Amino acid sequence: MTELHSIRDFLRFALSEFGRHPIELGHGTDSLWDEALALVFGAVSLPPDGDERLLDAVLTHDERQLLLELIKRRVNERVPVPYLTKKAWYAGLPFVVDERVLIPRSPIFELIEVECKPWFRAPLDRPVRFLDLCTGSGCLGITLALSVAESTGVLADLEAGACEVAQENVEFHQVGDRVEVIQSDGFNELFDERFDL
Repeated sequence: MTELHSIRDFLRFALSEFGRHPIELGHGTDSLWDEALALVFGAVSLPPDGDERLLDAVLTHDERQLLLELIKRRVNERVPVPYLTKKAWYAGLPFVVDERVLIPRSPIFELIEVECKPWFRAPLDRPVRFLDLCTGSGCLGITLALSVAESTGVLADLEAGACEVAQENVEFHQVGDRVEVIQSDGFNELFDERFDL
């Protein structure tokens, strides 16, 4: 594939491959074009907005080899793009993901935006103590912590691997002073805790 050099070349190639080998969407994208953008830009650590100024940027040999491999895995093995790039976007924020967690796509963030009404009566203009049970990547709890200043909470999951991913995201988003990750089978390790949400 020596004729593929630029980001534009790989976007076109990925789009063609996705069209030739129908793939399922829904892990953060809803069109083949967005899927190609997410894969190509994500794989070479560029912002996901698909900035046109970068389209003709020439990729390094290693980047080209990586993209060829990831496109091949996407169409042949059907591995979702967030697992290939190790990054998923939720509520406009990047989160580390891998096969130890589900890819974030919960509509619950929409509740955070409307202050969890009608289920939570107090306005979210004061700090709250929250629990994100079965946290996976930690995206819900971390998003809440970033949305409601000074809130504290616990991200809990049964699986050690999920807790490791959640901890990585806590550190990436720098909320470790307010958000704790606990391995727990349901509420087993949380009996002494009290939560507002």
